[in-house]
Amino acid sequence: MFNPTDHLDNAYQVSSEFDFIAKNTVIPDAQKLKERGPEMTMYAPGIGNAAFALLNNQVELRSTEGGTTISLGGTPLLHIKDLEWTPLDRRAEHALTTPLTGLVMALTTERLPRSYKALLSLVQNLNKISLAFPVNKNALASSPNNSLVKNALLRLSDTLDWEMRQLNIVVQPSIASSPAGGTQLNLATLLRPKPAGKLSSPKERLARLAQRGGTALLIGPPGTFKTETAKQTAVQEGMQLIIAKGAPGVEDRDFIGGIYPTEKGPQWIDGPLSRAFVSASQGKTLLLIDEVLRYHPENLNVIIGAMDTVSTEEAVAIGIPRSALTGDRHYLLSLPNGDILPAPYENLLWVMTTNIGADHLQTADRFDAALLSRIDLIQEYTYPDEGQATALYTKIAEDPDLAALTYQAELVTRDALQAEGTLLVRSLEARKCIALIREVRSLELSGVDRSSAFLDAVDSIVIPYCVPRDLNGVLDAEAAEMLRRRIEEEVLGL
Repeated sequence: MFNPTDHLDNAYQVSSEFDFIAKNTVIPDAQKLKERGPEMTMYAPGIGNAAFALLNNQVELRSTEGGTTISLGGTPLLHIKDLEWTPLDRRAEHALTTPLTGLVMALTTERLPRSYKALLSLVQNLNKISLAFPVNKNALASSPNNSLVKNALLRLSDTLDWEMRQLNIVVQPSIASSPAGGTQLNLATLLRPKPAGKLSSPKERLARLAQRGGTALLIGPPGTFKTETAKQTAVQEGMQLIIAKGAPGVEDRDFIGGIYPTEKGPQWIDGPLSRAFVSASQGKTLLLIDEVLRYHPENLNVIIGAMDTVSTEEAVAIGIPRSALTGDRHYLLSLPNGDILPAPYENLLWVMTTNIGADHLQTADRFDAALLSRIDLIQEYTYPDEGQATALYTKIAEDPDLAALTYQAELVTRDALQAEGTLLVRSLEARKCIALIREVRSLELSGVDRSSAFLDAVDSIVIPYCVPRDLNGVLDAEAAEMLRRRIEEEVLGL
């Protein structure tokens, strides 16, 4: 009987139709899903072959009877309706069927969102080497720039295999004829990104910028996941992540590198900027400059200079060997010894974060216009809404009631901070809320009841964070009493 899981296994046994990627190719960590952990995974040629059957326009899709009928080479193959699959032809037993059907599901349903994204990434990389739908397989095979496509295929193979194995597919008995009528679906339209029904999220905007390279500035209060967004973007886009933490007193050599004593004597040690340029010369890289306004303004000049781009001809005129250049535009980093490191524009994503507000220690109160003019994307962050916050807190607490109490406490501190004549210096943010949840859980495990545990955690976590101190470092008693009373009444109902 037709078995989708067996077909996925068989997808690893067929031969690859493309010389640049063999069937036993090990998928590198950069293209592998993090859920795989340390397990070694390999490329499934059946998935790659199915992708190009789809992209070659060998596949016809027809919307019929609430589902989709898939035809390959003019022969109806399979009818899918959500997770119910009905074979229409003996060719449904082919090892290509399950990968192809998975790709169709990714395009026509929301069951395989990560595979959909991986498939669109493959299409985008084909476009980069001037191959548009329908893709000519011979043109692809002869293309000298197919490393982009290879990486996208590896990612698609790993993603589709993993997502398909999570589904509970039901195979119905075969029928002799396909459902009648229906409307033919336009593959060219399906292979374009779906228009968003709402504004893009910060993560989506950053992911798009990562595809083409550029610079981003993430601004907002503490605890709004600016830094986490950048880190997750690097992980999900398969990018090398390099981090520079803002601090007063940083010198140019801390960015670029310098001679430092080591066990083997004085040696040159690359700084984060140099490491990012070297990494970007080899592949996609995200340079995260965290809390950028904590640097002295004069120390940002090295960053501003490194953000300028030049054309290939300009780089060659400066003295960079043409063989060291990839792409059309390049960043250049001048080292103290006179050497210049080039990095392809499309391979390097700069992400800067800052916490703007009176309560945050910074060495600069505004951005230099020269720096702002070099930033492509400025993303304003606000506090997460109730749905986002409680989802996060529920995941940490494993208890929806505790998550709801925590969010209400956060709202109380925010309201108290905004009140006229406020006694507080800051409100709770996500990190402190997570610390509050963990402390409450720890107290409850030791036998303390919920209300007592929550108030104990408020005393040790919330009040010391939100309440001001006098010149002797003593907490303001009036502010502490006000905040504790409001949490008792408005959060715990005591």
